[in-house]
Amino acid sequence: MTTSNKRQQAKITISLVVIALVAAHLCLWLLPGVFTPWNSQMIDRLYRLRYAVDHLRPAYDQTIVHVDINNSAIQKLNNYYLNRSYYAQVVRNLAAMGVAIQAYDFIFASRVNARDDQALIDATREAGTVYFGLAFLLTHSTLAEKQSPENVDVHRYLDRTKWPLDGIGDSSRLYFGKDPLPTFIPLASAAKGLGFINIKPDADGVFRRIPLLVKYDGGCYPSFALRVVCDYLGVSPEKIVVTPGKNITLKDAGRPGGASHDLVIPIDDHGNMLVNFIGPWERMTHYNFADIYDASETPDEMETWTEELKGKIALISDVSTGSSDLGPVPTDLSFPLSGLHANAIH
Repeated sequence: MTTSNKRQQAKITISLVVIALVAAHLCLWLLPGVFTPWNSQMIDRLYRLRYAVDHLRPAYDQTIVHVDINNSAIQKLNNYYLNRSYYAQVVRNLAAMGVAIQAYDFIFASRVNARDDQALIDATREAGTVYFGLAFLLTHSTLAEKQSPENVDVHRYLDRTKWPLDGIGDSSRLYFGKDPLPTFIPLASAAKGLGFINIKPDADGVFRRIPLLVKYDGGCYPSFALRVVCDYLGVSPEKIVVTPGKNITLKDAGRPGGASHDLVIPIDDHGNMLVNFIGPWERMTHYNFADIYDASETPDEMETWTEELKGKIALISDVSTGSSDLGPVPTDLSFPLSGLHANAIH
């Protein structure tokens, strides 16, 4: 084949590739409801392929671990309905084990009884590294920005703990947080902080992304994952720069005792981060809630657990049979959704 023929063939190949790319983008633009799910599902297959091939599998940072209330935990504790004294004991034990952060994927929305509630409040305050959940109704309506909850205590707490919007660019397309449902205020006030745990599936019902910020009453509120990460990496709200549609930059982020650097997180116009799933549910390290609860019975056992968990970020959640907090993700058709927060933190 002559040189001119090779050049001609190369030009034709490049032209076909360009035409294919333009056609693909045109299809996505003209018929997003049809082609966007197809594109997402193709990416899902790449996630599964990446996990299946050893040398493509992403590394797992074992700083992040799960503590699961599963069927085994319920059987060991012989109690399907765990009252708050159980959580208080786990908070105390994890603190004694030197866990860096305890992130509870729960909203303890109201008081239950004075004794158990106070036990959890006291344990949470003493630990000093406990986070709980909060929920908003996420909307794009500008009316939501001016609405405050009827409960004065809730409004005061959220107003006191919201983040300023100073470092945010054009925030017109970020979600507004409406009708907040926080962990009950005395417990929230004893905690290190709250983060919202809302997640929305894509149009095809698959959970692929997680909003990192919502606007609330003249400020903004961080997601569960972002709140944990910022505190763990020593990033205060003043060091957060948000450019909707591009990224969130955490300035001078650094692990405890480590060097600092700017951490850049890509986001879409609504503040959603595409979750980089590292694999199925079993990929991360999991511990049994009942084992953590029972660990304080003997000093030797506590010493062993301390060696295992010191400095970890522990995400505690209910994954027992009957839990409704399940859904499809790119790597798993029935995935405990607390794993979205863990993967986002990872």
